[in-house]
Amino acid sequence: MLCRVEDRFNIHLHPPTVVFLYLTTRNYVLASKYPHFTLLGQSLGSLVLAYDAFSLLVPDIFIDTMGYAFALALVKLLFPDVPTAAYVHYPTISTDMLGSLDDDAQAGRGVNAGLGRGWKGKLKRHYWHFFARLYSWVGGEVDVVMTNSSWTQNHIRQLWGASRRRRKRADNDIAVVFPPVAVEELEREIDVGEESEKSRHPHLLYIAQFRPEKNHQLVLTAFARFLHSQQHPSTSSSTPSTTTTTTTPGPADPPKLILIGSVRDSDDATRVYKLRLLAHELKIKESVTFVCDASWPQILSHLRTASVGVNAMWNEHFGIGVVEYQAAGLLAVVHDSGGPRGDIVVDVDGDGSVNDDIAGRADAGADNDGGGGRGGGGGGGGGTGPTGFRATDAASFALAFSQALALPPQDRLAMRRRARVSAKRFGEAVFARRWVGQMERLVELRRSWETGRRTGVNVGVGGGGGPDRDGGGGQITGRHD
Repeated sequence: MLCRVEDRFNIHLHPPTVVFLYLTTRNYVLASKYPHFTLLGQSLGSLVLAYDAFSLLVPDIFIDTMGYAFALALVKLLFPDVPTAAYVHYPTISTDMLGSLDDDAQAGRGVNAGLGRGWKGKLKRHYWHFFARLYSWVGGEVDVVMTNSSWTQNHIRQLWGASRRRRKRADNDIAVVFPPVAVEELEREIDVGEESEKSRHPHLLYIAQFRPEKNHQLVLTAFARFLHSQQHPSTSSSTPSTTTTTTTPGPADPPKLILIGSVRDSDDATRVYKLRLLAHELKIKESVTFVCDASWPQILSHLRTASVGVNAMWNEHFGIGVVEYQAAGLLAVVHDSGGPRGDIVVDVDGDGSVNDDIAGRADAGADNDGGGGRGGGGGGGGGTGPTGFRATDAASFALAFSQALALPPQDRLAMRRRARVSAKRFGEAVFARRWVGQMERLVELRRSWETGRRTGVNVGVGGGGGPDRDGGGGQITGRHD
């Protein structure tokens, strides 16, 4: 297991400090076990899984990073003195999910878009609202809450805030701890400068698991539209948001789309097959490359030579891949939502600081205005400006591809450098400092409760301050709900 972690993620762990306990009840949390009422089924199944774990080891501190909030409530029921923490990568249910039921299925707003119509849609809506109330209740039982982005933080506050206040746990102690990204290593391995520009090609790179929510179909459709606009400029229906001179790459170095992702099971393999068929139908088969289960050295090789990094998932909770794009010097073209919009692909000042106060924006629950193809050159020598492009549909993604590849060399290199400086906010050292700060809170809670038991003094649990909110799994997905 540790060898696979090192090979896939380049994370080195000291074996004597890690102990794995095998749980025989993992099948209770698999989405495939619950073709209907998946959210509720997986959540109740996590109680069985957690009880299995507690039968093997009663913890001093319990931390959930998998999204099993119901297991945290079970800890408080069985072991009231055990401090608990949740590192939430993605809310099991969110207000955006509830809102997506009314959306057009073609709008790309999640796999459940448009399913709220008819009597089945009404049942689904009532079921989701019922589950949201349960999810809110269990969130109030958690002592320390961390989220991986300001987007996730905002939704967790909406869902868990009232419950936490009723239990005298302040919802404003929910800290953002950005996930660790190998920014430092990418800076060592990949140069960003005038010389490195010579080795880059007009390649668009999309690194993402082959799952439905990653929206590979949108990327293929947009890329086909982009290629068509390059071959027939006069027929393009998109108008750049800024005046842009489009230069078509020469025949010796045509644009290519490279899709890199892991194939976990037969469902993923089938999905890749269908994507290949779509590329064939769109007549772009020769311009698209699929790379399955790539190793870290392979990924580094593509990051060195590509020009544009793509992410098309709606409401991506954070976007580690997007940060890797920026650290490697790629021009990011991302969906105008979630973490990429709120935290990553934002305007920066010359010193790399973010123009907008991200933490304050998360508190207010509001995002920047952003449109399709937002971005552009910021001056070859200037360090202030955008760090990428944002889009929402096939037309705006195609336009963003065109704008990114058509930037003058000086502006293109300036944007790469801004993005790399901005990516430093998500480095491993930043994560370690923030994470350790939250762990210290848990240790202090444990010590306080132990002292209280010895002295007979009741020790309450309040919402602590924790680190500033400028730092950074498999989650319950509810694909079948």
